[in-house]
Amino acid sequence: MLPAGTHRERHAFLVEQGLSSNHARAVLWWAKHGAALVDGGGELIDRQYAGKESLRPIYERLAEFIGTLGEDVEAGPRGTYVSFDRPKQFALVRPSTKTRVDVGLRLPGVAATERLRDAGSFGSGNITHRVALTSVEDIDAELEAWLRDAYEARG
Repeated sequence: MLPAGTHRERHAFLVEQGLSSNHARAVLWWAKHGAALVDGGGELIDRQYAGKESLRPIYERLAEFIGTLGEDVEAGPRGTYVSFDRPKQFALVRPSTKTRVDVGLRLPGVAATERLRDAGSFGSGNITHRVALTSVEDIDAELEAWLRDAYEARG
């Protein structure tokens, strides 16, 4: 059982018990979000789109399309984004602002364009590119092709 206290205090306690710093952070993350994941992750997604409800249809449409890419696609809700894996991550979706959803893609070796931008520090460290979306209509054949390429490259 984790003791009461601040995040920093609880982290220090776990490290004192012999966990590495990374493992202690993972335990604390699971303590905070684990129940939501066990319930399917819907609560985490609800929190991501709280105050950004107009963006939720963009996420829903993306998740629907990504799910058609293969039976091995797994959606992994996190605190601020949803990772899509097979089992290695190939994409993520994050409501970045109140008016924009960003799609992160793992497309190594693909040149950036005006729309398919270099990811920079966006994402989880595996992501190479990002695409900004402001409406469901932005989910077009070009984006679907990039998602398919990212999926296929991780198989």
